[in-house]
Parts: sequence; C-alpha cells; structure tokens
Amino acid sequence: MVIIKNKPFTIDESNRLEMEAMAGNNKPLYIPNSFEVGPLFHLEKGYLTFNNFLRGFPFIIKPATDDKPYFYNFNNNALMLLIILLLVVLLGIYLLFRPMLKQKNTAKALIYFGALGTAYMLIEISLIQKFILYLGHPITSFTYVLAALLVGSGIGSILGNNSTFNKDKKIYMPPFIIAVISIVFVEILDVIFKYTFSYNLINKIIISSILVMIPGFFMGMPFPRGIRLLGAGDKNVIPIAWGINGAMSVIGSILSVIISMIFGFKITLITGAIIYGLICLYNRDRLIL
Repeated sequence: MVIIKNKPFTIDESNRLEMEAMAGNNKPLYIPNSFEVGPLFHLEKGYLTFNNFLRGFPFIIKPATDDKPYFYNFNNNALMLLIILLLVVLLGIYLLFRPMLKQKNTAKALIYFGALGTAYMLIEISLIQKFILYLGHPITSFTYVLAALLVGSGIGSILGNNSTFNKDKKIYMPPFIIAVISIVFVEILDVIFKYTFSYNLINKIIISSILVMIPGFFMGMPFPRGIRLLGAGDKNVIPIAWGINGAMSVIGSILSVIISMIFGFKITLITGAIIYGLICLYNRDRLIL
C-alpha cells in the first residue's frame, strides 16, 4: 500500500501510521519522520539517484508513459528477444532475395520497395499508438486510424500519376511531403488532442480520420509509381518488388516495437519520416531499369 498526501506528513500523522501498520502486522518500508530507512530514505537524502534505484531491481520497474506504454514489460530479456527475431527475419529475407541482389538495377528496386514497406509500417503503428488515448481504446484507434490511412493511400494511388506530384526531376516530392508532415505531427498532435479532447467520440473520429488521411494520401503514391516505372523496363522485377515490400513490412512492424521500447513512439515516427526523406531521392533515373 502506498499512502500519498498533497502536503507533508506531520510527526503525529507519521507516528499514527506506524502504530496502525504495526497493529495490523504490516512492515512499513518508509514513513516520513518516523520510519526513515532503506532505499527510499537514501532517495530522499540524495544518497541514491532514481535511475540507480530503478537499475537495482532484477526486473524492469521504470514507469510506463504514453510514449513508451509497455507497462506489462517487466522482463529485461524482452528487447533482446525482439532484436534476435529481427535479425532472424532479416537473414531469411537476405537468403530469399540474395540471387536478385547480384543484379545492380534489381538491387536498386529492392532497396526502394523495401524502404517503402519499412517506413509505411513505422508511421502506421506510431499513429495508431498516438491516437489510442485520444479515441479512448486501442481497438477504436486501430480500426479508424488504419481505415483512414488505407482510404487516404487509395486516393493517393489513384491521383499519384498526376504531373503536379512529379514535376521535380531531381527529387520525388510525395515522400518528402510525408517526412515533413510526420515531423510536424510530432509537435502538433498533442496540442490538437488537448483542445479537442472534450469532444464526443464521433467528432474525435472525424478529426482523427482527416488528420491521418493527410499523410496517408501521399503515402499511397510511391508504391504504384515505382511499379509503373518498373513496368517501363524489366517487368520481371515487379513480382520481386511486391515480395520485398511485403517482407520488409514485417521488418517495419518488429522495428517499430524495438525503437519505441528504447526511444519511444515519437522517435519511431521520426525514423519513418527519415526513411521517406531518403526515398524522395529515388527519382525516375535512379529507379527505372
């Protein structure tokens, strides 16, 4: 039991607490003014830092936050198991696609579509997590965020061939726009949530859907554009591109958990933005076979 007051305990209150604890055969760990012993006493006096206190346990007791919501993770080995799983999947993908990597042009296409699969999942999972608290439940967030993202991506796929999004021959603009929007989201989503948190669920779903469809619109453009460019060259590479994109989506989902466990979901979202920022350098001349 933890008893907390909004004002310091008086000596009489502390003595009463100790007597009540002893009368009930309970052993106190720390009572201000009365039973000041152990690690909590050392924390109060500054002899022990909070981080050193946390590291002194054989399991994880660090408080969970909205950015790192792994309140059920007490096992120090969980992260290592995820990293091992990531390495195994990467090894499997490498062995599966190794023959194609020997071809220079094919390797460029595999990098492009692999990066798309990874970055898409990093941003998707980060957005789902960010909207959980706002929408009130993980299933609600998963349902509406994923639906809005896919609808936005579908619309973007239809309009992605428009010359408006393909004017610059040096860089491909939609991935750059995705990177900018994702970084802006890191700063403004919490502000939007704060001022609209009192709205009813329907209004929150509408707001969430509009917000998610904005990056989703541009996230739907790079994949069909890449397929279209491959079709202008060696069409045999297209099935390989589909395969590597799906395989790297699995990598992206695992990677999102690893990054969020270490750094949090904000950094996960920024990581996805950085990858999209690199994808924008894949102009037509660098991708077409």
